Amino acid sequence: MNPAQREPSWIVPVAIMSAAGLFFWAIRGTTGYGGETGGMLAGFGWGLLWWLLSRADGRERHRPYGSPWALLAIALGIAYGGFTGYGVYVGWVKGMFYLDYPHGARPISPLWGYAALFLCGLHWGGNAGVFLAWCAPEKPTRGRDWILRIISGVAGAAIVLGITKLWPQWFLPFYAEGLYQNPENKTCIRAINSLWTIAPHIGTLAGFLAYEIFRKDRRAVQVILLMAFGFAVPFAVGGIWHALGEVVPLRIDWWKNWEMSIGFGGGATIGLAYWLFNRPQPRPAWQAGPWTHRLFATGIALWFCSLPVLQGAYDGLGQIWKFEPRAAGYALLALLAALPWAIRWLKREPAVSIPYPGEQACLLLLGLIILCGYAVTMPSSFAELRLGTLVLLSLYTPCLALAAGLYFTRIRPQKS
Repeated sequence: MNPAQREPSWIVPVAIMSAAGLFFWAIRGTTGYGGETGGMLAGFGWGLLWWLLSRADGRERHRPYGSPWALLAIALGIAYGGFTGYGVYVGWVKGMFYLDYPHGARPISPLWGYAALFLCGLHWGGNAGVFLAWCAPEKPTRGRDWILRIISGVAGAAIVLGITKLWPQWFLPFYAEGLYQNPENKTCIRAINSLWTIAPHIGTLAGFLAYEIFRKDRRAVQVILLMAFGFAVPFAVGGIWHALGEVVPLRIDWWKNWEMSIGFGGGATIGLAYWLFNRPQPRPAWQAGPWTHRLFATGIALWFCSLPVLQGAYDGLGQIWKFEPRAAGYALLALLAALPWAIRWLKREPAVSIPYPGEQACLLLLGLIILCGYAVTMPSSFAELRLGTLVLLSLYTPCLALAAGLYFTRIRPQKS
């Protein structure tokens, strides 16, 4: 290992993360992968790639965010954002407000929709950036710091939620007319529930960011802001696909294009964060403690992240193939996901001898994510295979091939 070895151009990690992200976020939202399950698929995929890039040349211990904790931080951060949704704002982007879609349409400014989407992306990427920043603080973090940090996040969530409860008219069109209190206006009710779900996520981001500013941890603040705005912009700009669906003669799947735009832009942001903040330093940047061994060398963390990915595929296939997922099926998936780690434990392999997680394990898990994505994309019969699905497959495959090709030709051969 040579800590002074030259890093690849910034284009390489950005291209890898964005090309793979196009696929990850396109699957997020596909059959079976709604909400936090789809968020985990995308976050876990990006986290695995981050760890592979960090350790490919043997310099992971010299990189500030080169520990496997960064893998878990990205996975959990993106999954956390999945507890919110943004489908209710698609009508707003077109300048239409519905009382009960598709009924009761009213014209509004499209800026309402773009602003709401911007905030969705802001917290989605920002909180992932918060979790990532925690993996490599510039200043030592003690128990008191963690207590104050958590208090700041909880207080931020409570304050922002309280603001939306007290003054919802600031965030919801036509609120003063009492539309949101009428149970028949289901889309209005969905909008106010979405607001109250998103508000705590915005609040945690604000609280955690405020504490890092207070601590004067410059790198943490930069990571959080880059991730926040790097996701917010493609979230909002991607909404233009909806408007294009009205003016472009070719019928396009604007929603899937929107999702792919988010994945491409969000992945580019993660790749840029990697290049800016995870360069190797002359001295080791972190040490592997006992918790690292327990969570990663034993496979517990990867097993935990794999479960939602398998669950989403099982649920999605159930909808496609018209069968009801059963508890026994979920239990079997959990056992299958734990099987590799159980075999390792039975062989009594010492944790200290295991490069956690190894390249082979990461590539297998990435293969699992890709396999699950293709499984929920394909219909139950070739007779149902539509042109739109073929177009998606024709985009997915070269993008994944590009990411794999760049990794094996521009990253991995540099290992010494």
